[in-house]
Amino acid sequence: MDPVFVYGTLKRGQVNHHWLRGAAFLGRRRLGGACLYDLGPYPMAVPGDGLIHGELFAVDGPGLLRLDGLEDVPLLYQRHRRPLADGTLAWTYLGQAPQVAGRALVPFADWGSTPVFLSEPIAHQDPPLTVLAADRRTGVVQHLTPAELRRWERQGLQSLQVSGPGGENFLALAPTAP
Repeated sequence: MDPVFVYGTLKRGQVNHHWLRGAAFLGRRRLGGACLYDLGPYPMAVPGDGLIHGELFAVDGPGLLRLDGLEDVPLLYQRHRRPLADGTLAWTYLGQAPQVAGRALVPFADWGSTPVFLSEPIAHQDPPLTVLAADRRTGVVQHLTPAELRRWERQGLQSLQVSGPGGENFLALAPTAP
């Protein structure tokens, strides 16, 4: 089994997740050294100075070859083995800078959800990630769908820089009221 980091339509709840049927979900992870761009129906990660959020799966050999077909390797994407923020080596699919020229970055580098800083964890399908906010508050980040995020819209939301357990820094939303 090979670890495969996915960040777009292969994530749980997304349109191509069925391609990972039978693959074991290993949790949320972060990939440094890449930026995530919005190409409309799907995102594309390219090498860069960013940090993107995604999910890790254990995929068998035939499953990896099926993913190569879906990702149109080597024409659209190239499969690379890259270290994740936690040190795990994983396969991921990357495009090249000319393919994303003029495209917008995916907000908060998280396709289909948003990292949200909370003082306490909420009941959620994913375990919370303990982080330190730039203002020195300790809390957790949980990745919320747009529907889940509506819970905090009335309180207002602001961007907040946080540091993860591996020292990686990224932006999250945070409710402005307790």
